[in-house]
Amino acid sequence: MKKNHFFKHVMVLFLSFGTLFGSAQTLKFEAEDATLNGLGPKTDQGGYSGTSFVGEYGNAGKYAEFTVSGVDAGRHDIIIRYATDDNNIPIDLYVNNVKIEELSLPRTGCWGCWSDFVVYANLTANENIIKLMQRSDGGHMNLDFISVTVEVPIAVTGVEVSPTTADVIVNATKQLTATITPETAANKTVSWSSSNTAVAEVNSSGMVLANAVGSAVITATTVDGKFISTCEITVVPDPNANFEITYTEGNGNHPAVSNNDLLQTAQINRIFTGASFFNKIHTLTDGSNTDQDVIFDNASMTYSLDVSTNTSGYDITGFDIFTQWVDNGCIEPNVAISYSLVGSPDDFISLTTAKFSATVGNSGGYPWTRSNIYNGGAIIRSGVAKLKFVLGPQKNGYTGYSEIDVFGFATSPGTGINDIEKNASIYGANNNIVVDLSSQEGSSLITVIDTRGSVVKSIQSKGSGLLNINIPTNGIYMVLVQNGDKLSSQKVVLN
Repeated sequence: MKKNHFFKHVMVLFLSFGTLFGSAQTLKFEAEDATLNGLGPKTDQGGYSGTSFVGEYGNAGKYAEFTVSGVDAGRHDIIIRYATDDNNIPIDLYVNNVKIEELSLPRTGCWGCWSDFVVYANLTANENIIKLMQRSDGGHMNLDFISVTVEVPIAVTGVEVSPTTADVIVNATKQLTATITPETAANKTVSWSSSNTAVAEVNSSGMVLANAVGSAVITATTVDGKFISTCEITVVPDPNANFEITYTEGNGNHPAVSNNDLLQTAQINRIFTGASFFNKIHTLTDGSNTDQDVIFDNASMTYSLDVSTNTSGYDITGFDIFTQWVDNGCIEPNVAISYSLVGSPDDFISLTTAKFSATVGNSGGYPWTRSNIYNGGAIIRSGVAKLKFVLGPQKNGYTGYSEIDVFGFATSPGTGINDIEKNASIYGANNNIVVDLSSQEGSSLITVIDTRGSVVKSIQSKGSGLLNINIPTNGIYMVLVQNGDKLSSQKVVLN
């Protein structure tokens, strides 16, 4: 036996005793109860366990065979209790009739000087046959017993759900977390349940889906010990639930798409999951009306808007989603849209699903269908941080998409509104936006932006009175007034 092999067993011995007296117990199997070949019970040495020990090994083929039960499948330490005044006793270890290792047991000092030798083996669940057989003649020893370690799993002592209360907008999701104590507990499995699934349901991972306005208690219960912890969910109405979806179908020409929408600058923060045919996901928001990609079922795209610059998020005023296909009636796509707010950027709220009728067209043309989600020029959602689009399932398992445009502008922070009221009065009058610059000093830059994010007017004014800006089309506009290092903003509705 190599020297380093001996030290391996010394180290295993050290580690096993740490396990033995820490989080493990042992099952003892007396040698006199084993199936013996060439060995027999003896009592002429003291200090043995049970009614006797067996001896003596000394010739090849002698063995003791133990039936070991009550263990789980996996690695276990096998502790051999023996005594010998010889050195390097050649013993082969068999588990379930397979030789696991060739052992060489060192001298213990005398025929009744009992010592432990530890080796490990992988055992199957329930019953195993362990045999210690002498490999060759020479080297005598007595065998008292073997013991097998059985790990005692660390029990759960408690669970805590976080958060303990939450307000969730209807159709939104909220992730709950269950923390098990102690951290080293063996079985950390919890089951989730809801007291009112009509209001809020929860899946096996603790994700809550708000179904209807009302209250529900979400409970996490540990499998080990049945400890419980709860979260009180209050589902609140969606404050901005009004919008409409219209469809436009075209044939023979590429559709008119925007190259100045919010997703133009969110490309670098896009996360795509799923598969596409051409691997050209970037073309869906590049402002080009000629490129497309074919997206397979249930792929998703998540866009993170720039909230480092606009910390209050974005006001979303509309969506345009274009499909493009060459076969008449080939597709029936749908796109599920959800969003998250600045305060909870990873908790997505369902907005709607844009469903299309089959596209029109003829072979060789460029038929397209546009789904337009619009709120009459008003804001659909405020304070948005991320937008997510899930594409499908779809009729043929895939659909050609041409463009996704999102319109809106930066949400006005509360400080910005106060600055406007204090420094510049802004209001609408007929087809004019009126900006009172009487309190401003020096030159001011006034910018008017429509709901698609396009700049309608940009005026540099050195005046200090009322500035009338003619806007020919009614609608909602964002007015920005920059005076030195101060930036004020105000939404104005012309009707």
